[in-house]
Amino acid sequence: VASELQVVGWIEQIGSTSGRLDAAFNNAGITGPAKRIEDYPLEDFQRVIAVNLQSVFLGMKYQIPLIKRNGGGSIVNTASIAALTGPGGMSAYAASKHGVQGLTRVVAMENAAHGIRVNAIAPGWTETPMVAANSQQNPAFAALAQNAIPAKRGGKPEEIAAAAIWLASDAASYVTGHMLTVDGGMTIGGFEP
Repeated sequence: VASELQVVGWIEQIGSTSGRLDAAFNNAGITGPAKRIEDYPLEDFQRVIAVNLQSVFLGMKYQIPLIKRNGGGSIVNTASIAALTGPGGMSAYAASKHGVQGLTRVVAMENAAHGIRVNAIAPGWTETPMVAANSQQNPAFAALAQNAIPAKRGGKPEEIAAAAIWLASDAASYVTGHMLTVDGGMTIGGFEP
């Protein structure tokens, strides 16, 4: 997803096969190592930015012309609650997800008049293989995250997918430039009485 040639190839294949693109979901991500900024290897930082942010840029860059050809559509990008917070040891991940939010808003502004809605979802703790691996790498973050969820459970991948489907659907026809937080209340920041 970080390769321009691969992204161009996929979009060209969609265009030649169906002649249109109505909705796209840019959903790829890696966490990278859990290290303080002064110990964070540049190569790891660049890889996280490439997979998490550059891929969204490339996706939208090549999806937009095909969506425009059909008179409009929808793009949903996966950010993270890390676009709202600053999880220690995750500088590249947080930077990439803040970037996804920024790209989403810019591209939404540029394309609203063309009938293209661009939104993002910000999943919280979701029970995926990536989150399980990150929990082993950064147990302090895992413990804090699990204790901070008012819903008292992690999200299911299908719950995140349902939010993306809603944003891509006509039911969200007047929603653009928005980042929908899907986190079981994790970013509320309060506590029970």
